[in-house]
Amino acid sequence: MKKIVIACMCIMLVTGLIGCSQEKETVTETKVKEEAAKVEEKKEVVAEETDEEAVVEEDPSEAVMEEYLADGNLTIVVPYPAGGASDVEARILGKHLGINLGVNVVVENVPGAGGVIGTTNYLTEEPNTTKIMKLHSGQMAVTPLVQEVAYTAEDFEAIVSTEEVKFILFSNPEFTDIRSLEDLKAYGQDHQIKFGAGNPSSAMYFAQKTLCDQLGIDSALVNHDSAAQGMVNLLGGHIDVTLAGVDQAKEYVENGDFVPLAVFDSASYDGYADIVVPSTQELGYDVEFKLLIYFGIRSGTNPIIVEKLTEAFNTVLVDEAYIAEMGENHDPSYEPMGPEGIKEYVAGMTASAKKLFGISD
Repeated sequence: MKKIVIACMCIMLVTGLIGCSQEKETVTETKVKEEAAKVEEKKEVVAEETDEEAVVEEDPSEAVMEEYLADGNLTIVVPYPAGGASDVEARILGKHLGINLGVNVVVENVPGAGGVIGTTNYLTEEPNTTKIMKLHSGQMAVTPLVQEVAYTAEDFEAIVSTEEVKFILFSNPEFTDIRSLEDLKAYGQDHQIKFGAGNPSSAMYFAQKTLCDQLGIDSALVNHDSAAQGMVNLLGGHIDVTLAGVDQAKEYVENGDFVPLAVFDSASYDGYADIVVPSTQELGYDVEFKLLIYFGIRSGTNPIIVEKLTEAFNTVLVDEAYIAEMGENHDPSYEPMGPEGIKEYVAGMTASAKKLFGISD
């Protein structure tokens, strides 16, 4: 009997141990499965985060620009003759812009009618064209008010401005002995004043014509295609005065060939050695003339393209190599305007021109 009881107790003990072992195995398996599930869940979260990061890091503008510059070429259209200041500046800028964008940049000169021909021809370009146009505010704000042209400021998407040019009226005293606006006024009592400008609808024409009218003297236009040609005409005595950018005539001023009569601004100009040029406003004449030089592209162009071109230009404009190559022709302190700033500038110049010409909206 004792043997039977002992045998039963052994069986029960073994069964209990087996049960406990199975229970422990079940708990362990459950925990392992739970941990495995957590690991898989973490993997899924990490995968989702990785996908999200990939989406964020993928810049759609890169694909747009890659397609835009697929042929590796970009053209800058300059509506003035080769060799002039505007052309040279565009070529230097284009060289460094090409380096920045990794493309070949060429300059195409389409001169004539003070920039009107080249600007008009550009209208044949479609949006997203790889041809960008060198422009100035006078073309957009003044010319369309006084001449029937095919274009308006709305035909172009502004990209970036590169400089604001101040203009000075210069004389060559070797032929006229004109050394001040008072001398010009006195000379004009007995002579018709011949001045140089692009054409009768250009901003430079109206600036000089307005001053001559306020001086009470008769004047006539002698046409030229570029400021460089105008200075050659002045040097040869073919005209009495001409308007040019402050830097364009610097060499002639320093050589003593030209005398700066007045800067068409509200404040005097002291950028020449030992010379302070009085302003038209200070001398009592209500005429100012400055031009914003900027680049534009055909209206309707993809905003991403405009934005990326603006970024590329801005990078070049502060690049040390570009600044060094431009030398005195570039003011490194100038702060470029973006598309919106340019639009506001042109709109303001248009409003001023309408007031000057007595044009109502």
